[in-house]
Amino acid sequence: MLGPYYDMLGEFEPHTTKYTLTVLCPPRPPPHWLPAIFTRPGPSKSNVGTAYTIRPSDYNPADPNYNCFEWRHLEDMRQKTVTLRSGWFPADLRCEHVQEGHKCEQGCYVLEKGGRVSRWRCSREDCEGHVYCGRVAKDHRGVACFGKKGARMVCIEG
Repeated sequence: MLGPYYDMLGEFEPHTTKYTLTVLCPPRPPPHWLPAIFTRPGPSKSNVGTAYTIRPSDYNPADPNYNCFEWRHLEDMRQKTVTLRSGWFPADLRCEHVQEGHKCEQGCYVLEKGGRVSRWRCSREDCEGHVYCGRVAKDHRGVACFGKKGARMVCIEG
């Protein structure tokens, strides 16, 4: 008897299949409520009497707004492990590593936090914007991101 999940090609995957991804996390600007006294650059002349000042990160000196990251910035990004189910992981946006197994440890995904800092938007209705400006995988509708609000991921197209 044919059940409700019968697939002629045998390529059925239950929606509960778990995938483990090692994602890259671009740095974000300091919160807007943090006073500028903690992040602004100090005076041009060094003062011997000053003890310590929090300096802004010079991670991407070409773009101080944290809204443009490219392939060359990936190796220095912080990594994080994310587990998600196949029901929330579109097949068009999967890299070749997860198609062979259920794990990608190569850093093929960039985890982007939503907010007011972004450079471009994809065709997804509720896209919050993207800061990775390299080539990314898109589906047939032009959607490049997936995941929950405030933690969207894009697949790097290599």
